[in-house]
Amino acid sequence: MFLDKFKGIIPADILTVLNYQFLGNSVATWITALVVFIVIVSLSKTFTQVILSPFRRLFAKSLTKLDDKIIDVIEKPLNLSIVIGGYYLAAMLLASNEELEILITHIMRSAIIVLIALTVTRILVVYGDTFAQKASRKDPGLGEAITKLVVRILKFVIIVSAGIGIANTWGINAYAVLASFSIIGVGISLSSQDTVKHFWGSMVIFGDQPFKIGDWITVGNVDGTVEEIGIRSTKVRTFEKAMFTVPNGTMANANILNWSRRPKRRIKMTMGLSYSTTQEQMKSILNETRAYLKSDEAIDQDQILVYFSEFNDSSLDIMVYCFTKDPNWAAWLEAREVVYLELMGIVERNGSSFAFPSQSLYVESLPDENREIPNVL
Repeated sequence: MFLDKFKGIIPADILTVLNYQFLGNSVATWITALVVFIVIVSLSKTFTQVILSPFRRLFAKSLTKLDDKIIDVIEKPLNLSIVIGGYYLAAMLLASNEELEILITHIMRSAIIVLIALTVTRILVVYGDTFAQKASRKDPGLGEAITKLVVRILKFVIIVSAGIGIANTWGINAYAVLASFSIIGVGISLSSQDTVKHFWGSMVIFGDQPFKIGDWITVGNVDGTVEEIGIRSTKVRTFEKAMFTVPNGTMANANILNWSRRPKRRIKMTMGLSYSTTQEQMKSILNETRAYLKSDEAIDQDQILVYFSEFNDSSLDIMVYCFTKDPNWAAWLEAREVVYLELMGIVERNGSSFAFPSQSLYVESLPDENREIPNVL
């Protein structure tokens, strides 16, 4: 015995007590294991700070709220891992046979797997919350919902992986257990094909950002304003105030026309003048119209087209083609109204008038009033 070396130094009565066997170990071994455990637990926080101090110095110049949160998340599991290490050392001192050592080792490995899974999950939650906040600013409807859903899926994967690791530690073939559920899995996958389709459609919408809440879109025969973007479907409020719910799987594969993404809005019209308009009047109307559009602050100056375009059946046609700077519908209506009124004034000031559908009948000669009408009867 180790204590036999202290005979003559430690009183015999004390040696007898220390050598007393309790649950397969001497009292001295129990005391040693307890002291080791208490010392490691007492110094665990100190060890944790020593381990984290290089990382704190590394992030000192660029420490952000996220970095600070991550360090806080790591600190507690790290401290707990040191405590578990103290337990392992103490337990191994008390292990009286090989079977007990194997049991302690299995418990230790299982605890480490749980600790790692817990740490990764907590880090994932911190990053997930941060990304969810950013995604909600980018897309208030879909971004936050998809981020939270992805976090849940990853947490589930971590938990399943941890379960497999623990099962393998104890000699259980976890893959065989999972394979036994393959038939159930196939049934579930077949029944949830539409759900998966709509989920990936949501991911496509979130990634490509073809529209956002408030945008005016046309998809298929649906024309209206996007009111809500969910995980499964998108709700569009038509201009008749009806609500259309379009599955995201359908939305992702459809041709989407987003009217709100226009940088400007078109004004296209044909101004028909009467055939009594002279050449000089036409030239003057064209020049004044061009000059006016170039001076109007509401009109975009990149493309202004004003041309005498056609001799129509009952009018001399002038094509007017331009864009308003503001694509908003109300602003476009107001700008277009101002343009129309100004064009009416230009036509009136030049002594011309707008044409309307009409026909002219030309008679070369009239019959003689005194000519007898032959009797054809």
